[in-house]
Amino acid sequence: MTCDECEECRKNGYRYCIKCGRSFDEEEQEPDPSTLEPPMDSLMKRLVIPAMAAIVVAILINLGVLIFNLTPTIDWVQSQSLSLYVYLFDFCPIITLKGVWVQFAMSVFAIILAFCSGYILYKSRGALIFGSGYIERAKDTPLYSLSMILGAVMILEIAMTLLFNAAGLSTPVPPGLKDLTPEKALFLFSEAAVYEEIAFRVVLFGVPMVIVGLITKQKGFLKNLGGGFGVSKIAILFLIISSVIFAYAHVSGWGLWKMFPVILGGLAMGYLYMKFGLYASIMFHMINDYMGVWAVTIPTLGSIVEILILFTGLLCIPILFKRLWLGLKGMKDLPLTGNGDQEESNDSSLD
Repeated sequence: MTCDECEECRKNGYRYCIKCGRSFDEEEQEPDPSTLEPPMDSLMKRLVIPAMAAIVVAILINLGVLIFNLTPTIDWVQSQSLSLYVYLFDFCPIITLKGVWVQFAMSVFAIILAFCSGYILYKSRGALIFGSGYIERAKDTPLYSLSMILGAVMILEIAMTLLFNAAGLSTPVPPGLKDLTPEKALFLFSEAAVYEEIAFRVVLFGVPMVIVGLITKQKGFLKNLGGGFGVSKIAILFLIISSVIFAYAHVSGWGLWKMFPVILGGLAMGYLYMKFGLYASIMFHMINDYMGVWAVTIPTLGSIVEILILFTGLLCIPILFKRLWLGLKGMKDLPLTGNGDQEESNDSSLD
């Protein structure tokens, strides 16, 4: 029971009521329900922690493979050619590089991949140090989102491919990806991780967002080329369009079946580009594709790490679907462009 002086005494910082003598120290303060996280949500967030460990290992292995095999690869590519292109429902060549220019391009790819590897770890440094408030620090980092998405998407892509096989559909691998040597694998997958992200994320997603920024008089609209412009209705529209085109680009080499699993990866990389920047989508692409390099350079270790990524990805599927569901429910509350006054109201679960 409380008297008419209890609340006033409590507000004044007394340890007991000066009228009725009630001790406030003996009371159990009820926590505010709005500040409590449901136990299941807290558990689901913690399921991403082993996935982050697997991804950090993958990043370090990628750097080792890149450094160890770079010199022989640069020697090998001197006899190769490389076509730079833009993709508008067909590959439109811009220029074909040969000889020393291909070596230069491979060196640039290697520098970009090494920089992105270090930069994502730097931007995620809060997720690399355990301690008080770890989950809250980690969940807003690019490493957390990359780890939550990558393995889960790989699992879903594999499941989709197995369903196609079970239905009697052929899922062949292009001849150019068979009998890979370490040099050829490193060259092909380095070029894919960097240049495909430029061709499909920057050109088909970033450029439209630059135009949107120009139209809406956004300050620093050219920065949209690098991604990280946030979630908005118009950004999600271009995310879907660019991901469909990215998936369709694989049809000519793989067949129509490949479009369906690849669109999942396109959406994942587009989301990372939209939320964090080009470096995050490049890292998704690099880890995913470099498993082909692992297969011909470090097959045993590569297989172990790949299994680890898939296993932790399986753990992450529930939180991925939950965030997707909450994001879809919250789409009506998203700002149109993310620019202007409505930008501050964007607290969608897609973030």
